[in-house]
Amino acid sequence: MPLLEIKNLKLEFGSGHAAVRAVDDLSFNIETGETVCLVGESGCGKSVTALSIARLLPTPPARFAGGEILLNGRDVLKMSKAELREIRGGVVSYVFQEPSASLNPVVRVGNQIKETLKLHKPNLARDAPKPSQEGSGARRRSSDEEVIRLLKLVGIPAPESRIRSYPHEMSGGMQQRVMIAMALASRPQLLVADEPTTALDVTIQAQIIELLRDLKHQFGMAILLITHNLGIVGDLADRVAVMYAGQIVEIAPAKELLRRPGHPYTQALMDSVPKLGAETQRLRAIPGSVPQLNALPAGCRFHPRCPKAQAECSQTAPALLEVAPNRWVRCPFWSNDCGIE
Repeated sequence: MPLLEIKNLKLEFGSGHAAVRAVDDLSFNIETGETVCLVGESGCGKSVTALSIARLLPTPPARFAGGEILLNGRDVLKMSKAELREIRGGVVSYVFQEPSASLNPVVRVGNQIKETLKLHKPNLARDAPKPSQEGSGARRRSSDEEVIRLLKLVGIPAPESRIRSYPHEMSGGMQQRVMIAMALASRPQLLVADEPTTALDVTIQAQIIELLRDLKHQFGMAILLITHNLGIVGDLADRVAVMYAGQIVEIAPAKELLRRPGHPYTQALMDSVPKLGAETQRLRAIPGSVPQLNALPAGCRFHPRCPKAQAECSQTAPALLEVAPNRWVRCPFWSNDCGIE
C-alpha cells in the first residue's frame, strides 16, 4: 500500500458558474521512502496540490469536487478536525519556499522549534509554568537538548548559541535549515518541500538538496519536492510527475524522463535549462504562458504552445496513458514525436 495515493482529485475555487478548477482529475502516488518531484511552471497547480494533502486550503473558497487523498489508506477528505491535527506534522510536514515569511520574526528560532515539539512530543517539550515545580528544569533542559540536536542535524553551526537567535539574524539558507528542523521535529513519514530552494543562491541550493537527500536516507521518510526547475530533479528524485494547467501530463522514473522526455511540455522544460559545457548562444523559451483557469483551451491544454501540435490536438482532450512500464504520458503522438521507443 502506498504511503500517499491521490486518486482522480478535483479541486475548485469559487462556486456556481464562477468556479474554476485548479486541479483536474489528478492521480499519482508516493511509496514509503520514495522521492517524487512535481514539476511545472508557476500557475500549473503544484502548490495547491501539495496543500491539499493535509487539507491546508481554506474551504471556501477552495472546494474538493471529487477524488480521494489516501494517507496510509485513510482518506484525508473524510477526516475530522481532530484527525487532521494528528496527521499535520505527525504524518505530513511542510517546508515552504520563503522561510522569512514562515518564521515568526519576533520569536527566537529555538522557541519556534519547541512549539512543534509541544504539539508532537509533549512529554519532552512541556515546560512547567512555575520554575520551582519539581522536574521542570530537567524537562526544559531536555527540550533545549532536542532543539540543539535538530539544529545540528540540519547543519547549523554553533547550535547552542543559535537557539537564541531571531530569524533576521540568520541568512536565508540558515532560515531554511531551521524550517527543515521544525518539519523533522515530529519525525514525519512524508516531507512536502514546496520550492525550498527558490529564494536561495545556487551554492546554498545545492547544500539544501544535499541535506534533503541525507535526511531522507537517515530517517527513511518519503519526500514530495515541488519545483519548476528540472535541473535539480536528477539529484534527488526517484520519479517525476510533470504538471500543466491542473493536469498531470507525464509520470516517469527520473533517469528515464531526463534521458528521453515523452511529452512535448517536458521536452520544452528541459530545453529551457542551461547545460554545462553546451555552446548554445541562447536558451529556448516556451512561447506564451500557462492558460488562465477560466479560459482553458479546448482539446489538449498545451496545444497553443506546442511545436508538435496537430489539428486534432485542438479538438480532443488526450487521456493519460501508460505507454511503457511505470511510464505515463498525456500525448497521443508520444511514440513518433517524443522520442520514446
